[in-house]
Amino acid sequence: MNEIQRECFCCLKKYHRAFLSTHPESLVIFHLKNIFLQTIEKTGAEMWTENNRVVCMMILLGNLLEALKKKHLRHFFMRSCNLFGAHQIENPEILESLVGIIEKIMENPMQFSKELIQEDIFSSLPTNRCATPNTSNPPKAMKTPKPERKS
Repeated sequence: MNEIQRECFCCLKKYHRAFLSTHPESLVIFHLKNIFLQTIEKTGAEMWTENNRVVCMMILLGNLLEALKKKHLRHFFMRSCNLFGAHQIENPEILESLVGIIEKIMENPMQFSKELIQEDIFSSLPTNRCATPNTSNPPKAMKTPKPERKS
């Protein structure tokens, strides 16, 4: 996975947390991962460059919108499994309501991006969490047990 792919996926998750989370949960991060992997497979890795960042994000949102409209999202690895099937989603009607939200996001992505920033949804997270590792609390080195000494 390249840096642009990682950042686009993080952005998709931010949109999910801010605008697409529901109770009961219907659309979850696992669904987004499958959309993401399928999109990379369709577009090819060469598409995911700095110059195409916005285009890639719109393709991701478009693929999510299409899956929601059809109520069909195939599992990336088990292709015969529909993740939006009747047995998979507790409340399928919620998926329909998400269609309108995603359409609005796609009509005016800058406005929704500004709302993410203005609402300070991610105030507890670093602004570029996906691209930069958190070094404020580095992991402590593991201690290896000393071998027992025989007397």
